[in-house]
Amino acid sequence: MEGAGLRPADLARATKKTSGAVAMWLGGGIKSLKADSAAAIESVTGYSADWIVTGRLPKRRAGLDVPKDATLTPFMWDLVDETSPPDKPPSSKARVPVTGTAHMGEEGVYEETPYPAEKPDGRVEGYSHDPAAYALRVRGDGMHPAIRDGQYVVVEPATKCEPGEYVIIVLDDGARMIKEFMFERSGSVTVLSVNSGKRSTFDRAHITHLHPIVAIVSASRWKAAA
Repeated sequence: MEGAGLRPADLARATKKTSGAVAMWLGGGIKSLKADSAAAIESVTGYSADWIVTGRLPKRRAGLDVPKDATLTPFMWDLVDETSPPDKPPSSKARVPVTGTAHMGEEGVYEETPYPAEKPDGRVEGYSHDPAAYALRVRGDGMHPAIRDGQYVVVEPATKCEPGEYVIIVLDDGARMIKEFMFERSGSVTVLSVNSGKRSTFDRAHITHLHPIVAIVSASRWKAAA
């Protein structure tokens, strides 16, 4: 993903998998990839499907290198040159401020310990095009194995939620949770609990924040605040 400048959410769309499935790949919860998934990753990153699955060299197959100035359209997933304007700016590597710690409970519900906006608890390295992006440190095993204790979730408030992505939901009564977004219609938002698969629907008027999680990164990506 780093070599191709992709986020986990981008990879999920490219392979037509849920963000939960991609998180399982990245977290080691799934030990192997199906051929169609590896082929889809190859087509959007330029890295050989054979190398992705087996580790056999070469890493890149001839003719599949992704141009450095290429971007990915969010719907067609075709390579386009920079003269074709994308719907949103391409992702770029950034250090995202850690604004709080999410203490996970059951069904994705969490209590947050926030940090002052002017003094975040360090930053995590990742790819983001949203200047308002923030990260939360996850503590506890309430989201295991999709999100593990000590990992960080990178959140983009300005990005539209897509079906299958994990999202941060904050209700007007203060309740906070991480769920898998299904759809929004007729003034309601329907989500799934990541581990149990329990379906819930919330009145959109009672949701104060609905922010997509665009990356789940390891603790090794954390850097102390300058």
